[in-house]
Amino acid sequence: MPSPLQRRNLFRKWLTHTMLGLIGGGILCLLTVPAGFLLLGDLLIRVKFCGYGQSAIGCLFFGAIFAGGLTVGFSVGLAQWFVLKRFLQRARWWILASTLGWMGIFFTLCNLFYTPILNNGVVLQAIDADALSGVAGLLGAGALMGLFQWLLMDLPLVRSWSWIALHICLALLAALAVTSGLHPGGGVTGASVFMVLSFPMYAVISGAVLSRLMGNLKVVNRLSQAT
Repeated sequence: MPSPLQRRNLFRKWLTHTMLGLIGGGILCLLTVPAGFLLLGDLLIRVKFCGYGQSAIGCLFFGAIFAGGLTVGFSVGLAQWFVLKRFLQRARWWILASTLGWMGIFFTLCNLFYTPILNNGVVLQAIDADALSGVAGLLGAGALMGLFQWLLMDLPLVRSWSWIALHICLALLAALAVTSGLHPGGGVTGASVFMVLSFPMYAVISGAVLSRLMGNLKVVNRLSQAT
């Protein structure tokens, strides 16, 4: 079993690198999101992927969301890879898994932010089919992200199922926060601010779960040799 010091060190490194990844991705988003909005969105309109009017606006926002999710996902995945590469055999795939996972979460979160679910903007009375679909999409994105990353961990399911469950629970908490009106505004901006505010909770909880999962003997041996 890893020593308490090893677990604390792993938790500290994971927390630090994950937050640095978010900060770096957020800074890069200042460049990539406008580019995605103008370039990718315009390209989709030119190839007639979208029509005119509302449809064209949707393509522009699709470009912004795609660029933002790609940038943040890659930045966070790369930062976490610096921690995991020392003891995961397939750690290089972690960047791709995280990029795809965060893109899915950002897409579904933005979609949920655009779904009208509040009565008079104050009290949640009922969730319609669109809102339920948005919540299900966010839960599915969280589950897939946990699954993608779990496949790289080389841990038995009896120990590592909690990594998948963790991402489902965090996605559920995010969905409940959005549907209950506990979010800063709406649209892409609101979703982005919501992610920034809630990201420290993800970093702390995922770091705690990861350090516990490192009790697996194969992983601990590689971790011990690297420290």
